[in-house]
Amino acid sequence: MKKQQLIKETKSAKKATKKKVLKKTLIPAKDQADSKKKSATAKKKTVASPKKSAPSPKKKTTTAKKQPVAAKKKPIAVSSETQIAPKLKELINYISEKQQGYRADTRKRQKEELAQLPDTLQIVVFEIGNEEFALDISQVKEVVLTVDLSAAPNSPNHVKGMASIRGKTYLAMDLNLKFQNQETTDPKFLLVINHEEIALSLLLESLPSTLKCESQNISPDLSMLDQAAKNATFIKGIIQIEDRIIFYMDVKELVVSDNSMVVPDELINS
Repeated sequence: MKKQQLIKETKSAKKATKKKVLKKTLIPAKDQADSKKKSATAKKKTVASPKKSAPSPKKKTTTAKKQPVAAKKKPIAVSSETQIAPKLKELINYISEKQQGYRADTRKRQKEELAQLPDTLQIVVFEIGNEEFALDISQVKEVVLTVDLSAAPNSPNHVKGMASIRGKTYLAMDLNLKFQNQETTDPKFLLVINHEEIALSLLLESLPSTLKCESQNISPDLSMLDQAAKNATFIKGIIQIEDRIIFYMDVKELVVSDNSMVVPDELINS
C-alpha cells in the first residue's frame, strides 16, 4: 500500500513540474507576439502621419493667393457704375423732357396757324429726293439759277455755303442732305425764301411749280410722323390731293431745328 501511494505522489509531482515549465515557456512567447504587434502599429502610425500633414500647408498657400485678387476687382466695377450711370440718366431725361416740351409747343402753334388759313391757298411745290414739299407762295421770294457759293464757317453739313443774290447774302441749304443724308448731285436752282428774320435759300435739282390747294386738305395730325422721326417739326401739315402726298413746311423750323440745346453745367461737370 505504501509503495502504491509513493508511486502516485511521484507521478503527481512530475505532472506539476511539467505544468510549471509549460507556463514559463508559453508566457514569454505571448509577450513577444504582443510586443511585435505594438511595434508594427507604431510604425504604421509614424509612416502615415507625415503623408497627412504634408498637403495641409499647400491648401493654405493656394487659398491665400486667390483672396486678394477677388477683393481688388469688385470695388472698381461698382464705383464706376455708381458714379457714371446716375449722371447719364439725368442728362438723358433732361434732354428728352426739353425736346418733348418744345415739340408740344411747336405743334400747338402750327395747328393755330393752319386753323387761320384761308379756304383756298396757292402753294409752291418742289421735289427733294423722291418726296414733294410745299411752301405758301407768300414765303417764296424768287427762284434763280445756282450761283457760286462762299463757305459758311461753323455750319452744319447740309448748309453748303452762302449765296449773294441781288446784293443780299443767303444761306444755301441742301434739304436732300438734311432729310435723307444724300447730297444733291446737280443743284441747278436756288429757291429764295421770303422771311423777315431768316435769310435762306434752298438748293433744287428741278424747277418748282405752283398749285392751288384747299385748306381742308391739309391735315395737322402729325403724331405718326413724330413717332417715326426724331425731329420733324419743320413739317407743319400733310397735304393730300388725290394720290399725292405733299409735306407742308414750316420755314422757321428749318433753321431752328439746327440749333444746339443748352444743357446746365451741373449735368455735365462731374
